[in-house]
Amino acid sequence: MAGQTYQAIRYKQAQWRVVVVFVIGVLITMSGLFFWLRSEITAQAHQKAVTTIHHFDGIFTSIDDMAVQLKRYRSLPCRQLRQMMASQALHIPSSLAIEVKTPSGYCSSLNGNDSQPVLMLADSQVLGFSNGYSLPNVLYYRPDADTVVELNLRYFLERLAVAPTYVHLEMSFTRNQSINHMANETGSSLERLVVASPRYPYVFIATFQYLDMFEHNYVELMVALLCLITLPWLIARCYYRMLLNSDWLAKEIKLGIEQGEFKAYVQPIMDSQHRVIYGEVLVRWHHRQYGVIPPVEFIELLEKANLASLLSSTLFTQVIAKLTPHMRTQTHDFHLSFNLSAQQLLNRHIITDCQRFIQAMNNKRIHLILELTEREPVINSESVYTVYQELYQLGVRFAIDNFGVGNASLFYMQMFAVDYIKLDQKFIELIGSHSVYQEAIRHVLDLAKRLKIPSVAVGVENHQQFTYLQESGVDYYQGYLFSKPIPVNDFLNEWLI
Repeated sequence: MAGQTYQAIRYKQAQWRVVVVFVIGVLITMSGLFFWLRSEITAQAHQKAVTTIHHFDGIFTSIDDMAVQLKRYRSLPCRQLRQMMASQALHIPSSLAIEVKTPSGYCSSLNGNDSQPVLMLADSQVLGFSNGYSLPNVLYYRPDADTVVELNLRYFLERLAVAPTYVHLEMSFTRNQSINHMANETGSSLERLVVASPRYPYVFIATFQYLDMFEHNYVELMVALLCLITLPWLIARCYYRMLLNSDWLAKEIKLGIEQGEFKAYVQPIMDSQHRVIYGEVLVRWHHRQYGVIPPVEFIELLEKANLASLLSSTLFTQVIAKLTPHMRTQTHDFHLSFNLSAQQLLNRHIITDCQRFIQAMNNKRIHLILELTEREPVINSESVYTVYQELYQLGVRFAIDNFGVGNASLFYMQMFAVDYIKLDQKFIELIGSHSVYQEAIRHVLDLAKRLKIPSVAVGVENHQQFTYLQESGVDYYQGYLFSKPIPVNDFLNEWLI
């Protein structure tokens, strides 16, 4: 575990996973927002281009209709033809001048008859802009080979400028000519959309500018982004809670039990002469990812998930399989204890496990002890007492674990016949410290002696503690001074065989 607890690693992993989920969520959200915005702008630009093309095509169609009518009257004197052109021009938006080729030369709505054309547009061009006769810059349109119309370029530029400010519209003709209401604008384009007129030789080019787009939609984008980031935050928060949810962790513990990841260990318990007379069965979780995990990291979750009976049965099965070949020939008394939570007294699984153990050992010198822990209180009920009575009749004996630190010790002693008291490690750690703590230790040890119940000191780690406990009359000793918890086979080889 490299100095880190299982829970700490779980929290750390959960935090990193949540960060990853949140970042991915934000990236997906922002990408979605970007593509949605681009599609919206593209749709707006396309709609604007189509609408404007429809309007411009309407103007050119009106000019086409006018040219067809004028064609029938080209033989008339220019004076009469000029009046007709002036009248027609009033119905055409942006129209400045009309010029028609006649048998005698050219007739213009501006200056009448002339031998040379006034409105200059190359013969091969249908649309184009140049220096005009009426204004400096005009748009020319040739509906047929004999007619040219001069249009106000400003009118078309104003129509292009109606688009959203972040969409730059450009009207392009043949010979690489184009008009743009923002002709001098520069910037990095986000998208380039080209929409062609279905009837006339020009196209609209819509260019979207990054900075203009974001500046124009700044408030809307910020509000949308804030709202959309809330979604991955909520998802990440729910995911974090799920990772640390006790039900979810309980499933992992149950899976570990079913896959054989929980292994039985035994820690020897000595008398004052350093002889092994006792062994406590403990458990270590050999996690597939985190390595060996001590019970302090998972036991509370296990009990809350009501998995104590399942784990207990697993440990009984492992211990029975490994001890049976050796314990049947054991010639001196040996005690082996298993931890028992309060919830296990509420069902009969523990009775079945104890029966299996006693039958498998088949040796009266092997004594089974159940250690009642104080992690949760025992319910004073008839069913609990019935389970206790059946266990006691089987020959099972009881010890109180963590004696002196909880409220259940006296309750246990009133309800059950207690055979051993195990002094909590917290008291052992205080030996050699402040005199106030020393006095508390003396009271606990004195209580154990007055009850005339054999005592076991848990967590003995140095000779000073051992000597003090020995002088205080403690009967048995358990701790790293003698041995750490070891696998069952190692316990057999080192201490029993």
